[in-house]
Amino acid sequence: MTTPDTTPGEDEATEEPSPSSEDTARRQSTSRAWARTLGSVGGLGGLALLITAVTNTGFFQPDREPSPGPTVTATVTVSATAAASAATAGASVKLSYPAQHGEPPAEIGLCQEFRGVSKVPPGFVLWLAGRLESETQYELFGKVNPPVDATQPWKITAQVGGPAQAGELFEITAVFIPQDMSDYLLAATNYESKNLVPHGDSDEVVGLLNKYLPPDTDTEHTDTILVRRGKQTGSC
Repeated sequence: MTTPDTTPGEDEATEEPSPSSEDTARRQSTSRAWARTLGSVGGLGGLALLITAVTNTGFFQPDREPSPGPTVTATVTVSATAAASAATAGASVKLSYPAQHGEPPAEIGLCQEFRGVSKVPPGFVLWLAGRLESETQYELFGKVNPPVDATQPWKITAQVGGPAQAGELFEITAVFIPQDMSDYLLAATNYESKNLVPHGDSDEVVGLLNKYLPPDTDTEHTDTILVRRGKQTGSC
């Protein structure tokens, strides 16, 4: 191997680490995918500012790649992934009912109570999400309101799937979503003033399906269980 020549007495330039291009592409794909989802149901109002604030990648129109911006010279000391990990350091979540991670699927009804414990990181909110085990589209089941004492259990009642999905296997995931994104999702409605996500009441919701969890969701600290829909009926 040939070693490059250096001028005696001259300090070698130190190259600072740069953000992972893979990470940046993933975050941009997530933003675009959610823009499509929210735009299709009429919940796009104010999203440009929200996505910019939450992801730091800018808002991208669903069918158009971003235009090149001005060249900016800056020293980058940590990647986006490292920064996100630092923001959620110490976070934890564990589902305890109706099953725990790694256990066989528990049989549940259409309207089911879930319990767990968690330590919520500052600037994030705990949500319950899920998807059919055989598919990739997530649906948000609702915001969780854990007690201040992280050792005390929380519970949330959520409707999993629809009446016709008895027998289906679902993957249920507890995740931390950025506060700004959580507030937006709870406040947003479609063109008919229907809520986009469940609010813990009996009001009809649009329901959002996306292969990605919301932008900048903490995917490092999560917990997942498997459940199988029984024949019990009755919506939440």
